[in-house]
Amino acid sequence: MMNINLKRIAEYALYGVILCFSFSKALLEIFVTISIISWLIFIFLNKSEAKPLRQLIILLSTFLIISSISSFQSDHLETSLRGILKLFKSSMILLIGMHLFSQHEKLQRLWYVLLCAFGVIVVDSIIQHVFGYDLFRQNPILYSDTQIRLTGPFQQYGLLASFLIAATPIIYVFLTTVRLTSKVKQSAAISVFIIGLFILYKTHSRGAWLAAFVSWIVYAVITKQKKLLLILILTAFISPLVLPKNALLHLNIERKEQSLAERYQLWRRALEVIKARPLFGCGINTYAVNHQKYDTIKHWRVPGYYAHNGYLQLAAETGLIALALFLTIIFISFQNGMKALRSPPSEEMKPIFAGIICGALALLLQAGVDTTLHNLQSAFLIWFFLGLLNAISNIKQNEEVKAQTNG
Repeated sequence: MMNINLKRIAEYALYGVILCFSFSKALLEIFVTISIISWLIFIFLNKSEAKPLRQLIILLSTFLIISSISSFQSDHLETSLRGILKLFKSSMILLIGMHLFSQHEKLQRLWYVLLCAFGVIVVDSIIQHVFGYDLFRQNPILYSDTQIRLTGPFQQYGLLASFLIAATPIIYVFLTTVRLTSKVKQSAAISVFIIGLFILYKTHSRGAWLAAFVSWIVYAVITKQKKLLLILILTAFISPLVLPKNALLHLNIERKEQSLAERYQLWRRALEVIKARPLFGCGINTYAVNHQKYDTIKHWRVPGYYAHNGYLQLAAETGLIALALFLTIIFISFQNGMKALRSPPSEEMKPIFAGIICGALALLLQAGVDTTLHNLQSAFLIWFFLGLLNAISNIKQNEEVKAQTNG
């Protein structure tokens, strides 16, 4: 009974994270800690349940050790130790997600929790759009040139965009696979989905737009939805013609494209850090305070900024070996996700698996042009979705074992 309760505590604590992570970092940390401690005790008491996780446990442990080496040369040991703890928590989220949601009924429960979180965030963002401030934290609307940029309960528009690009495939799967019993429910679900897309547009995060578009193309291809693919292709051709110019181009005070100019300098600087510290980096979690040591140009445009490319920053902080290990974790996760898609327990599960693949891909693409891999809230989403990719590969086997046991 104790074992069951520990597992349930770990699961429900993750639901707590999903429901509150958009508006409270403190609650996020509390629920993550509860989930990790409960799960670790459960695994300690039931070591046999860790067998399917063995490959990733070894890989994640190696990744954590290699990343930690950088802390001894960072000159900011306390900051690095916090980074090690953060990376440990992220690794645990992947393992917990993989272990707890490798059963159909739990994945379905998670689906509804994500839908609830999506609905709350969408409503809060609309309130911010109408009244100028969100409901939970009184975050004001932000502006870029003359464009409104919504943040919702998050403090950054990029974080709101990262949640939306991960969650909108879930809403779409819900609309296309679940039979809603009344027209009211059907209309409400369609409305929430459309409003979600509108809010994503209003974040004016072009990196998120591109990541979402590519992931939706992949979704349409792997699910063989020709109509959806046609709509996406038409959208790509029509959007530049109908969208305002300042939605496509974010101009700085010099009336030049701001993002391209800044990212050139940000990525150049990250590459200089990598060149100077290729093996173990400048120190985990210390990029913002260490990069100036290796920056030969010291451009005025981007002082003290993150790299706005999670992979370059990861390599700059922890080295190319750590980056290679992280990319291997991503590769294995998607390999497992595609394996599940090719051989699902039932045809009804295929769109769900495709939705998870689509959401994970969008998050990882956005991480290539933004800071989401190193932000607490979006990093949770990225690692959790990687865990789900691995979880769905075990659902069929677990369903067969369950059927044999019942038989």
